[in-house]
Amino acid sequence: MTNGPQTSSGATQTANEASNTTSNVNSPREFEFTKPEAWPVWIKRFERYLSVAGLTNKSEKEKVDLLCYTMGEEAEDILLRIFPNLVNETLYSEVKKKFDEYFSPKKNVIFERYKFNSRFQEESESVDSFITALHALAEKCDYETLKDDLIRDRIVIGIKDARASERLQLTPNLTLENAITLVRQAEMQEKQNKVLRSKSPEKSEVNRIIKKKPSVKKSNEKHGDTAKSENCSRCGLRKHQNSKKCPALNSTCRNCGKKNHWDKVCRSKSINAIHGADPE
Repeated sequence: MTNGPQTSSGATQTANEASNTTSNVNSPREFEFTKPEAWPVWIKRFERYLSVAGLTNKSEKEKVDLLCYTMGEEAEDILLRIFPNLVNETLYSEVKKKFDEYFSPKKNVIFERYKFNSRFQEESESVDSFITALHALAEKCDYETLKDDLIRDRIVIGIKDARASERLQLTPNLTLENAITLVRQAEMQEKQNKVLRSKSPEKSEVNRIIKKKPSVKKSNEKHGDTAKSENCSRCGLRKHQNSKKCPALNSTCRNCGKKNHWDKVCRSKSINAIHGADPE
């Protein structure tokens, strides 16, 4: 006798928990009819709400009513226009399809194909991003059975790697899948080649230090040449603004006996050294 009520109580508790879970799921916000382009995203969210809230098993009429109620007041007017003879047996899938047609603007196939055929891989764009963009553009072009072949052709023509493009053109019986594999391999190989061709950071740093550090000999020579260029060639003192004021003018060199320079800057061998005599 005790087990019966406990089982009934447990079932009731489980049902209440399920009901509470459903009531805690918030429905999507009302649809913004001024933004028809947002319909694909909104309807996906609404159907996810039906699933999470446990409403997918409702009757077709109940789901249609829930859809229109959640969308907002304008949904009723639109529904009457697209379903003037609405009956209780109308399927939810049919109503959704009509709303899809109503909110989806008529596409210009010629313009969509122009965008597809004008698409090239951008300089900083990866191969995968380029291929994804081509697939998205092709969806609006109504290429049907030719879609894969045309995407393949666009990859061959549009990739920025000229060598990979030539390789694709020379590949017999090239399929879309093969083209994607080859361009991915080419991109990976190019990245690896850049790493292989790059110099070692440690080697580059050593070369940079060696180039910046001058040798002692060259530094001294440079310093000596600078010092010489700053001194007077007659007296050995700092250069004069007026060469006529040099104190060595009309002086006789004690080293070579010639005039107009002093012995400390004399470039001739010492006369005394030649004659072997004492300079004094």
